[in-house]
Amino acid sequence: MSRPKGIPMSKEQKNLLSKRMKGNDHAKGNPPNSTSFKKGQNSGKNNHSWKGGRKTGIRGYILILTPNHPFCDTQGYVREHRLVMEKHLGRHLLPKEIVHHINEIVADNRIENLELFSCMGEHMKFHNRILSKLRKRDSRGRFI
Repeated sequence: MSRPKGIPMSKEQKNLLSKRMKGNDHAKGNPPNSTSFKKGQNSGKNNHSWKGGRKTGIRGYILILTPNHPFCDTQGYVREHRLVMEKHLGRHLLPKEIVHHINEIVADNRIENLELFSCMGEHMKFHNRILSKLRKRDSRGRFI
């Protein structure tokens, strides 16, 4: 039913359109939410695409579905290396604490491969020390 904009509908037209928009159940006099589909029915474990609440995020980090975690993202996921470190320490990590992957492989979340820094500044100092050892210096000691 195509109508030009700005022309008002009669009550009869509104009712007819309402019945068409809400589906057959409503047209038969049943409440609009009485369909066989319920919200959340095919989400999570009930979805045919469910992968166990584990996925790979951007930059290769493994994300674990933990919706009750105090620092989960908006979709309820937490990076696995943070969960591994929390389990090892027996407490939640603070948001400013950084978990470093020693071998630089972000999907390798074994506790032996993880190191905790108190803040991003400490983490950057660590990386700068390594980089300064790798960089070459001229005869005056300046970086080339």
